[in-house]
Amino acid sequence: MTSPEPFDPDDPFAVHFHREPMGTVGVGVVVLSNAPIDPEASSIWDESLSWLRSQGRPVDVVFQAVDPTRPQLGVLIREALIALPHPIIALAASATPPSQTHWAPLLKALDQADHVVGGRPAGGGTAVARSLARIVRRLVFGVPVADVYSPLRLHRAEKLWEIPLQSGSSFVNVEVLAKATFLGHILDEPKIPALAGTTWRKGSFHDLNVVFKKPTFRRPPEYQSGPFEESESKPEGPDRPGGEDRQGHEHSGVS
Repeated sequence: MTSPEPFDPDDPFAVHFHREPMGTVGVGVVVLSNAPIDPEASSIWDESLSWLRSQGRPVDVVFQAVDPTRPQLGVLIREALIALPHPIIALAASATPPSQTHWAPLLKALDQADHVVGGRPAGGGTAVARSLARIVRRLVFGVPVADVYSPLRLHRAEKLWEIPLQSGSSFVNVEVLAKATFLGHILDEPKIPALAGTTWRKGSFHDLNVVFKKPTFRRPPEYQSGPFEESESKPEGPDRPGGEDRQGHEHSGVS
């Protein structure tokens, strides 16, 4: 476990920005993709998560199939959060599963932050576009992160649960960071190797309008829950009686 950084408990500023290291706690992984994950793809993810398990971390995975014509990412993420009991939540929309070189810097950064986004390398036009967009987002939403659409991000679950999600498109990534900033959460953007991902643009302009003009900070009733605990078994998915799934996603528990 990482040793906590010394701070002055009588300094309100220092107390606000101090975070206790997470330690070797469990990780709930939400994999977002355009299609249901087949058994072969699921085994590839299992190999990707082997490093997390080798560190002694319990890992549960929820695969969420996203309809590109009506993404509903906010709903899918909320349902996955209900199913996953772990202190750390990873949201992954990557085309290929991340490796140790992606997980390690994010986990290290989360010891001193509430939400961390993997900052991928960029050059040329991509770097310029990110810089310009970052300026606009910082002025409008207060978001200091450059790679807001990074396909890999980690969250302290208790902090992510504080944020009611209104967006259906990938604008939900901006929404989370904007509301986290407003609520006084700590953000970080550690550098990670290149990682391709999927972005769902359908409805993003509508989501921007809603979050900008009528942001909601009141959590839905299902967000009222107890403390997060380590999972001792495969999480129960939000399936109807009979086993059919409301959103077409599959669940794969790993301990």
